[in-house]
Amino acid sequence: MKEQRIPPSNSAHHEQAIQLFLRELASLLTLKYSLTLTLLWCFAWGTVALAMRAGFGTSRKALLWGAGGMLIAIIVAVVKAGRQLPTPASIRSLLDQQNECGGLLMKVFAHRLIARDTVEEKVLQLQSNKRNLADAIISADNSLIRDLGREDLELLLS
Repeated sequence: MKEQRIPPSNSAHHEQAIQLFLRELASLLTLKYSLTLTLLWCFAWGTVALAMRAGFGTSRKALLWGAGGMLIAIIVAVVKAGRQLPTPASIRSLLDQQNECGGLLMKVFAHRLIARDTVEEKVLQLQSNKRNLADAIISADNSLIRDLGREDLELLLS
């Protein structure tokens, strides 16, 4: 029985896997666009070459310059494939979504923007007061429970 080695699940391994995926995807997209654009160029240049030979009697050697258009088609295919590549962040997001990792692969930062003198600020202050009051009641410090007044209880239960 062959022993399988499972790579460690760390962010460096994930980054390497994502970069490998991006390289393979880039090569496949380049191949796809290269074949398509080269085929279109060959068809167009072949049509022009036949018309020039039939109409003007152009030599075969002069018509070989059209092969340079295939190089241009390949360069255009590489550029187009590069623009079609997804970002590593979008790949990490897709992996998280498909594997239901819950953010294990992607670091998420949440920032709360609250403007001054708004309803959001008042709600945030009320939540903070309720949280502090509930924590004080749940903790072992009984001195605060004795000092609770009617207003504090109304605030907690409102």
